[in-house]
Amino acid sequence: MENIFHTDYKKNALISYLEEPFKNKNLPLTHSNFREVLYIVKLISEFGYNIDLINYLDQGGVNYEKYQLLFGFGFPLENSFKQKINIDKRIFYATGAHSTQRNAAEIYRILALKKRKGTLLYPQRIKKYPDNLSASFSNVIFCTGNNWTISTYRPFFDGSILSVPVSVYMFYPHQKLSRKWATAKKHFLWFGGKGLVHKGLDLCIEAFAKLPEYTLHICGPKEDDFFSVYRRELFSLPNIIFHGYVDISSLDFKCIVETCGYVIFPSCSEGGGGSVLTCMGTGLIPIVTVEASINVNDFGFIIENTEILNIINLVKYVAGLPESDIKIRSQKSYEYVLNHHDFNKFKNNIRNALIKAFNIIT
Repeated sequence: MENIFHTDYKKNALISYLEEPFKNKNLPLTHSNFREVLYIVKLISEFGYNIDLINYLDQGGVNYEKYQLLFGFGFPLENSFKQKINIDKRIFYATGAHSTQRNAAEIYRILALKKRKGTLLYPQRIKKYPDNLSASFSNVIFCTGNNWTISTYRPFFDGSILSVPVSVYMFYPHQKLSRKWATAKKHFLWFGGKGLVHKGLDLCIEAFAKLPEYTLHICGPKEDDFFSVYRRELFSLPNIIFHGYVDISSLDFKCIVETCGYVIFPSCSEGGGGSVLTCMGTGLIPIVTVEASINVNDFGFIIENTEILNIINLVKYVAGLPESDIKIRSQKSYEYVLNHHDFNKFKNNIRNALIKAFNIIT
């Protein structure tokens, strides 16, 4: 997509990211990265660039000679380092942990499941594009995660890494829900996308299979090989409820988060943890691994190790906290998302990051 805003600036930028929101104006923007890319592209144009947009998986030939700025990730950015060209600015938009951490972590989880269950599943979250050159040789990195996510890049990059936390939708803020904590503290929500082993659903299922007095709600996709391994737990145990994909703007989502008190997410690698933050925006209290890239501060809980027994003990502990303590944690969880991850905050962060990046590079 060339010069998408039909501008006549002296400089040109190539954005390697998502094209869908520009090609389909009726696309629902319930995934935060759709509205984020719309804003990022418009913002870079306001800095005086004619904008060309390309899909991050596009492996076709690109004439890089016309561009003074490359922004994004994927094949178009990575392949630019293989050309003998002089580009003023390259900004790598890191929406996850470094590939060496992310890919290895999922393989480790897959092998651990095979050891427990005797079945080898196919990895679902191995990165589809190379980014080793982008993550080491770009001028600046923008990272959507927290300090843990940034730390995965440090062995390979000694330049400036600027934090641009993800934004989330808050259709059902904490104060609009009627949560009965006497029962909600025994209901836990796993809410995630593709890559069920990567995101720790197997660990949650195995833990709650031994916790009949507590309920695990699951909102996410159905992966056939995963479901074949956990068919008994998913369809026979009354305390494990699979809801499938649930639209975060729907009344079904409202009902589920109103029923629950906690969001549990023992992921092995994330770049901002948008699904958890969405749940926190409703007042759910996070129970996450460090690799889920969520700052839990003094209101949430870190899963220090992912042994099933450890998860079981942690679930029992948090469910047994006094309701007065739980209510305070819930309020703080909601306020954290409101103060750090609403869309206006994202817009300020990305604008400030671009200003800093341009000053650093020049």
